[in-house]
Amino acid sequence: FYGATEEECRAKAQDFKDTNVFSLPEELQTVTIPQLLKNHYAYQHDMNLIQDATFTRKLFTVSIIEDRPIGKVPIIKVTKDMLKGFLLSIKSYSNSVIRKVYSAVFEAYELAQDNYIFTKIPFSKRKIPKPISDKPDKKVMAFTVEQERLFIKGVKEYKLQKGNTCY
Repeated sequence: FYGATEEECRAKAQDFKDTNVFSLPEELQTVTIPQLLKNHYAYQHDMNLIQDATFTRKLFTVSIIEDRPIGKVPIIKVTKDMLKGFLLSIKSYSNSVIRKVYSAVFEAYELAQDNYIFTKIPFSKRKIPKPISDKPDKKVMAFTVEQERLFIKGVKEYKLQKGNTCY
């Protein structure tokens, strides 16, 4: 191992040791972040731990990861710089989507640790912070109960004029 200091060399040696690459079965050496997440979410869905809507939303989150280069690289080969670059590439999404993607990535590392791909998670959330969206947050105002009641009543009572095909 090489590095500018002895400490850096020791850190690289420890990281290498923690990846456990040589004792892993072949299929675990090539598993990607999206594969880990899809398998986990499918299991949760099959066990009725998450509902259809949640499962679909989680698969959408996985598709964002899958569409980027980081989604095609085995998890044991993802570097800190690759992860930072990926997080920078998703700043065009809303803060809500970024939060879900960020959580999913780190959930994949926890799953990798549970499957003995890593003996410890190589990145911490403290060292790789969640990016903030380029988009400003939108404030959505909800109806009060009375406003909702009036709106539903109005929709039910509304009748189109004869011959009007605009909806």
